[in-house]
Amino acid sequence: LAGHITYKQPDGTFLVNPWPLVWDEFGPDDVIVMNEHGEKLSGAWQVPLGIPLHVALHQLRPDVVVSVHNHPLYATTYANAKRVPPPYDQSSALGGGTVVLVDEYTAAVNDVNAAQSAAQAMGSADMALLANHGVMVTGISIRAAHQRAVALEQRCKHAWHVEAIGGGERALAIAAQALEGGDERWAATLAHTAMRQCKEYSSMQPPWPTHYAQLDRPAR
Repeated sequence: LAGHITYKQPDGTFLVNPWPLVWDEFGPDDVIVMNEHGEKLSGAWQVPLGIPLHVALHQLRPDVVVSVHNHPLYATTYANAKRVPPPYDQSSALGGGTVVLVDEYTAAVNDVNAAQSAAQAMGSADMALLANHGVMVTGISIRAAHQRAVALEQRCKHAWHVEAIGGGERALAIAAQALEGGDERWAATLAHTAMRQCKEYSSMQPPWPTHYAQLDRPAR
């Protein structure tokens, strides 16, 4: 409940789930088809009130095929704190992508201008923590978006526990230790994680790009 997924189709229309149903109740007959303006074309349910953010994002980002918005516990906690936690381990960054904090809300979720401001603030990032709201995750396939959504929540959950016991070392520091120990593959994977997801390293050249690039291939 209170989560939306939009899936762009080859003809420019979008599939979206309705708001009133929890996932256990949701089935194929409940799918809504809407146009690029968020107007309903077919389906038994009405287009969700919170869909303007999806519409604005897809208009600004033609590369986005799937966008997922929901309110997972740990990611929303960090969104409420207005802080993007670092990845402390490899599995917290499966799917790759960059994460930003978006704090651009000036009105309700169905306000078109507020949605446009939030989408613009997200820029080219693949994921966003929406301050005092939830998350937005994108991908060029269902597989990529799902992987990123799961990994983002895991990243936030692991960070919560790490920081609860006093903190830990970030992925890049662990990568340096692994490289010194001779484990080049593990070091490269961790370094790639840090460079893709930590803002301070985002301009560096990733040493291990092929593994995560596979997740961005459209599903057959």
